[in-house]
Amino acid sequence: MKSKRTIVRSIVIGLAFVGLLAVWASPAAQAETYYWDISPDPSDGVGDGAITGGTATWGTGNHKWTTDGGGTNSLWGNTTNDTAVFTDVGGTVSMNDVTAGGITFDNPSATAYKLKGVGGDGTNTLSLGGGGVIQTLATDGTHVNTFTTKIRLTGATATFSSNSANSTMEIGYQSQCLAHNFLGYDPHAQRHEHRH
Repeated sequence: MKSKRTIVRSIVIGLAFVGLLAVWASPAAQAETYYWDISPDPSDGVGDGAITGGTATWGTGNHKWTTDGGGTNSLWGNTTNDTAVFTDVGGTVSMNDVTAGGITFDNPSATAYKLKGVGGDGTNTLSLGGGGVIQTLATDGTHVNTFTTKIRLTGATATFSSNSANSTMEIGYQSQCLAHNFLGYDPHAQRHEHRH
């Protein structure tokens, strides 16, 4: 007959083994696409079934994102696997320091989006994952989406793109008569415009 000590030891070893299996079997963080949805920003996460773009603050503590068409409003995931999509009407998005795998502007309206730091142009930082993409899909040519916060690459490469001759995205900011590009100081370029 096994002693109590042997039985307890067997249970502990068994639980430890199950725990190791759970860690080994757990999947890596999955890529998620979040749509900018400023209304209704509920603390309980219940949405209104619609995606509403516009002016608000992008941080990690407010429910201004949706992954299911507005059925629920969620917090920003803040990982290098997450893509932020800005659609519907444009507006000014004041960014805290956040992390993303990509940003897509897909706003067909005549109003543009401007992404800037909460402290103004050139403040706060977007940490963009390696291979990250910042792109604009708008094709009407009636507005220019702009991005004036700092970008920190956490990998080797990043892509900035637009998908038509009428689609424009500007990246950069000007401060105290000195021009800066999205990765640092550039004394020769005032504004970086990406136009395809």
